[in-house]
Amino acid sequence: MKKSLIILFSFLFCFHSFSQQIDLSYKLEKGLDYKLSFTTILSIYQEVNGQLMKIDKKLESIVNFSIEDIRNEEYMIEVKYDNLEIENTVRDQAMKFSSDSDNENDLISKVLSEMTEKSISCSMDKYGKMVCSSGFDNILSDILDSIPGISPDDRSQLEQQLKNAFGSEAFKKSIETALHIYPVGPVRLNERWWIESTVGAETISANMEFDYILFEETDEYYKIVGNAWAKTNKDSTFSFFGMEAWSDLEAECNKDIKVNKENGWIKKAETKYTFEGKIMIKPNPKLPEGLEIPYRMNATVVIW
Repeated sequence: MKKSLIILFSFLFCFHSFSQQIDLSYKLEKGLDYKLSFTTILSIYQEVNGQLMKIDKKLESIVNFSIEDIRNEEYMIEVKYDNLEIENTVRDQAMKFSSDSDNENDLISKVLSEMTEKSISCSMDKYGKMVCSSGFDNILSDILDSIPGISPDDRSQLEQQLKNAFGSEAFKKSIETALHIYPVGPVRLNERWWIESTVGAETISANMEFDYILFEETDEYYKIVGNAWAKTNKDSTFSFFGMEAWSDLEAECNKDIKVNKENGWIKKAETKYTFEGKIMIKPNPKLPEGLEIPYRMNATVVIW
């Protein structure tokens, strides 16, 4: 009899544990600041006229999220870059720019430093979906407008480079995508849910539907795993070295995320994605017949 009771109790305990639902969501506090550090490492391979060119990029940022108010389960947030760094390597030649640089002749670092003094207002629901009233593109434009003596061509090139790294679209593809990971409603261990997000870097991106699963629970964190696959939209054009282009690329992305059990904030996350295929530059005065460029991008994004 005693043995039967033990077996029954064990069965009920296991059943309860298996069926227990978990509320995965943000539980942030008004008046507090939450920070995330991002390191993005990109390797871009593109072939032009039979020559393979590799470009390595490293983007680093520390982002501060200040919770100004909470209304109807929505967080009113002031978002600000605390630190920004860019490192580009082409043909073994490296160039590094940092918001912490004190070199007055380093124009890019100076602009990055001024960006860390500005913030944008955003709202975010408890599942991580974020909407911002303005973007960092406007801040960049205002900063560049205040710099005397810069030529229109230099300004355009500089603005595009900085937008690709830390502008409004880059913010959406990195920070918003990193935060929007939670399902609407509680889930059980090993249960799946789906969220659409934009993934990419530079001028390349794709809308992906992520297949997430609550993979593990420990005393300190929940582990969430996500995977997605997509193709870029051939009808969507973008500027590629100042020329109109479109892409035919296949994209694959994998996420491994650990989140704080108390407040839902990210403890550590790693995202890996690839884009591979071709970029087609449309006919233009520089290239009357256009140009097809074989293209591949590998990326790793670490967040903590």
